[in-house]
Amino acid sequence: MNRALKAAAISAILASTSNQALACLSPHSWTWWNNTAYDEDLTSGPGVHPITYTYALTSAYPIYLATALDAGIGPNGEGKVTISNFYYGALFAEGWTRTWSGGLECTQMIAGDSFDAYNCNDSTYRANRAHIYMNDYAMAGTNQTLRTLAMKHELGHVFGLGHVDQECDSFMTPIVGYDANQYLTVLEIGYINDTYGE
Repeated sequence: MNRALKAAAISAILASTSNQALACLSPHSWTWWNNTAYDEDLTSGPGVHPITYTYALTSAYPIYLATALDAGIGPNGEGKVTISNFYYGALFAEGWTRTWSGGLECTQMIAGDSFDAYNCNDSTYRANRAHIYMNDYAMAGTNQTLRTLAMKHELGHVFGLGHVDQECDSFMTPIVGYDANQYLTVLEIGYINDTYGE
């Protein structure tokens, strides 16, 4: 779907929803390079199986593989998502994602968290690599449910999904707790399928 048709489709979806639903889709300025991605898991602990980042990552995949997204690698290594962990402390978020289009970073770090830098877009500068950072300080003592939700949330950022209102039935809310929804909203799934289902 070309850019104009995609924008028209998203506008039509938004126009047909309530004001509450409008706040339940908040795309970043970038889109992923195409519909494929692959991971390089550099995590180690804390925790024991199944309460590990690797297990959480594996548990997070199915919700994205059920959309237009798929596992794969580009001819020049495009699509790489590296995941690592470290004890960053209390001044950093539970996890954050940084994305790049070649050497141009699409994100920026502000006060221990990552935000859209508005350097990238859905045409000339599409994000083609990403790094997810998990904060051991915040994740220590959590269970598999919360680690999986955190991993789903960060992967959502990789593919261009931003934070939605806390009241939305989505794991892309700013605060992801034990009572968080395990899925994306219909609008978010529609956005992924419209964007990457070309």
